[in-house]
Amino acid sequence: MKGFLSIPYINLSLTADDEWETPKEFFDDLCEKYSINPRLDPCATSANRKCLLFFTEEENGLRQDWEHDVWCNPPHTMTGDFVRKAHEEWLKNNINIMILVPANTVSTIWWHECVENVTEYHAIKGRIRFIRDGKPSKFVSRNSYILIIYRNYE
Repeated sequence: MKGFLSIPYINLSLTADDEWETPKEFFDDLCEKYSINPRLDPCATSANRKCLLFFTEEENGLRQDWEHDVWCNPPHTMTGDFVRKAHEEWLKNNINIMILVPANTVSTIWWHECVENVTEYHAIKGRIRFIRDGKPSKFVSRNSYILIIYRNYE
């Protein structure tokens, strides 16, 4: 643990907004590791999307149908809303969904209703250096993350 506290991190909760892009290499590694190739990113911009299909903030992915396999790195202020939506769309459309959430959300009501004993999830090793304005952020995230996976049921 020596040097643990000297690792610079960014407190995402203190920033002006929650627009933090997932690094492409990290996304590609998760897709390969879990054998899911998402076609839809429901909370993205044309500049930071990870999939061919995407919904912008104005299009509001929470109000759209998700009919394709999904990658979702939701805004932290809307994590619960997007997990509930993912659970609903998985049940309705039998699709694969990967959703990245902060690890400190495991005590929430939505976690226990939509994730625990419902689907698989995996702790992400290490801290993520998200992308900000097209460039890697100066610091790694202060949060640990969990990848929730809803798999299609064949």
